Amino acid sequence: MGFGAAVQSAFKKTFNYQGRASRSEYWWFYLFYLLSFTALITVFMVILGIASDHNRTNDSVNPMFGALGLLGFLYLLAMLVVQLPLSIRRLHDSGKSGFFLLLTFVPFGGIVLLVFFCLPGTNGANQYGDDPIRPLAGVF
Repeated sequence: MGFGAAVQSAFKKTFNYQGRASRSEYWWFYLFYLLSFTALITVFMVILGIASDHNRTNDSVNPMFGALGLLGFLYLLAMLVVQLPLSIRRLHDSGKSGFFLLLTFVPFGGIVLLVFFCLPGTNGANQYGDDPIRPLAGVF
């Protein structure tokens, strides 16, 4: 799965916690998230830099700081809504329950999750659905 198809698939399956997601789908979307977040932060910093230059004579807080903070929060919330089901489907690909995401709250649990996300999925169908790479693997 390529970059565009992975991003489109992740957004299309935003509220789908069933099935499986391939490594390429997961990591291409993660790259999209990182690039879009970096672009957003860059734009925010440029806007705030321009706004602070115009506001140097006034000691009051610029209301643009709060507005951009709110927009950034809404962006992160939207990405979380997309990333959560994608991460669960990625865990399903290796035959693991979505509850493994709770390892995030355990010390070093993120490292364990990173390993799970990097490992290849099970070949053929498993209890969570067909293989996302070779959906008909086991039929012939």
